[in-house]
Amino acid sequence: MVSAKQLRILFVDDDKLEVVSTLKNEGYDVDYWVDVENLENIVDGRYHVVFLDVRGIGSKYGGNGLDIVKYVGTHNPLVFTVVFSAKPFTGAESDLIRRYAKRSMEKDCTFYEVLELLEDHAKSLSPEAVIRELEKTVKVGFFQKWQIRRGNHLSTASIEKLAKSSGIAQDAAKIVSNTTSIAASLFKLFGGV
Repeated sequence: MVSAKQLRILFVDDDKLEVVSTLKNEGYDVDYWVDVENLENIVDGRYHVVFLDVRGIGSKYGGNGLDIVKYVGTHNPLVFTVVFSAKPFTGAESDLIRRYAKRSMEKDCTFYEVLELLEDHAKSLSPEAVIRELEKTVKVGFFQKWQIRRGNHLSTASIEKLAKSSGIAQDAAKIVSNTTSIAASLFKLFGGV
C-alpha cells in the first residue's frame, strides 16, 4: 500500500500557507509555488497531488487558476488535482471544477483535513485503479501495462504507438507521455507490481 508520505505534492497559491510548512515538518515531500512556475512541471508526472488556488495564480499564462485546473485535467488526468480556495465558486466555476479537478477544499480547512485527503488518496491508489484511470485516456496494450507496472517509463516509439492506437493526434502524444509517466511513477511506489 502507498503511504501519503510517498506522494509528491505541490501547492500553488499566492497566499503563504501554513499547511505547507507543517507537511514538510512532518516529513511529506511538498513543494510550494506562489504562482505557476512551469505548466509542464505540473503535468509531466513529477507530482502526484497538486493543490491549486483558483484566484491569484495563472496570469503568467493569460488566465487564472481555473484555466490551470482545466489544463492539468486535460493534459494529465492522473494528477490528483485539488482546488484550494477561500471564496465560493460561481455555477460555471463549479461545473469546471467538477469536470477537471478530483476534489476541492476551502483554504480555512485544518491540517488534519488536508492530511486526511492525502491519506485517503494514497489508500485509493492500487495498481488496478491506476491502470483503469490510465485507460480512460489511452488504449494500453499488454506490453505497455507490463512496462508501466514495473515502474518503467515508456519509450517515445511506444508512446507514439499508444497515441495512434488511441486516436489521439500525434501532437497530443505528450499527453500520453505525461499520463504514462505518472502511472509508472505510481507503480514505483507500489514496488513495481
